[in-house]
Amino acid sequence: MKKWPWMGLIPVAFLAGRLSAQNADARDPYAGLDTYARVLSTIQTWYVEERSQEELVWRSLEGMDDALDRHSAFYPPAVWKGILRDGEGSFLGMGVECSWENDHFRVLRVAKDGPAEGAGIRAGDQLWRIDGVVLGELGEEEARRLLVGDVGKISQLEVEREGQRSTLLLPQLPVPRLDVEVRREGNQAVITLGSFRVGTAASFGEKLNDLGLIPGLVIDLRGNPGGSLDEAIGIAELFLDEGLVVRVRARAMAEEEHRSHSGGEFPAPVAVLIDGQSASAAEVLAGALQRRGRAALFGSRSWGKGSVQRFYEYEDGSALKLTFARYYLPDDSSVEGRGLEPDFHEEPAVGEDRPLRAALEWLRKQAPPG
Repeated sequence: MKKWPWMGLIPVAFLAGRLSAQNADARDPYAGLDTYARVLSTIQTWYVEERSQEELVWRSLEGMDDALDRHSAFYPPAVWKGILRDGEGSFLGMGVECSWENDHFRVLRVAKDGPAEGAGIRAGDQLWRIDGVVLGELGEEEARRLLVGDVGKISQLEVEREGQRSTLLLPQLPVPRLDVEVRREGNQAVITLGSFRVGTAASFGEKLNDLGLIPGLVIDLRGNPGGSLDEAIGIAELFLDEGLVVRVRARAMAEEEHRSHSGGEFPAPVAVLIDGQSASAAEVLAGALQRRGRAALFGSRSWGKGSVQRFYEYEDGSALKLTFARYYLPDDSSVEGRGLEPDFHEEPAVGEDRPLRAALEWLRKQAPPG
């Protein structure tokens, strides 16, 4: 596990003695930390209000995000603990998964049959206030504490969609997380993937097997923020003959190729639904199926996250999410900042799921006559 010597409490006197602005080598990886330590000491001594060393260090590390890409982030202990808790198998609170974007939350996914879905919240909505508190004045750590409140509490949310803001009341409830859901549409089937977690590929394979022989399948990746690359590759193998699924390229490691080997176990045509919230591993799966000619994409352009992150945890309970690689589809293209363009562009309408209807109609036309 990677350890940074300057995480947690920083012994100012030690750093000042070891490093100095006069003799620090320009190639020294710790060059500049003497200035950091002096600034920290000055603030603690002279700032008009007392600030703890932990708070100053964590806030400065969060500010380091500005020098990295949009996917890298530092998480103080309380925030990281909440993220781990959110990943333990259920949505907590209002039934939403959110990402922090500077001064507000963006909704990544809404739990089926949860309070947020019942109130009409959708993926892509922005949350600006909770119980009258402006989230941008708190920062992510405190904001997440409001987002995941006490069970039974009624929370007031200020939600923005397409420039219009409204206020909603939602109860805080434990909501089960369902990553793989299946339903029939006539003689065809729709499998919805909410995210890619450990076991998602196995669960998907079991549900696909239970469907038996069907003339067509829709894989719904709308609102899917991604997750485990291995799980996405595992699902791709169910549909692809032997060949490339995705390449991973990084500065600090050799290029990796991930290939399918199963020969494709599912013979029928496949349609994939994507939208502006489909990202990361969801784009790997959709892109591999599209570029290998195994599926047609329906919906709208995907999010455009063509990078891979690792989490580095530290002894004080904090963590760093760092982009260390980018992935490339079978045709060597990247979705980073671009997204996937669907083969058939369809936008949902009020009371009508046009992308799904178009996908089902396309599948019917692919069925052999007779």
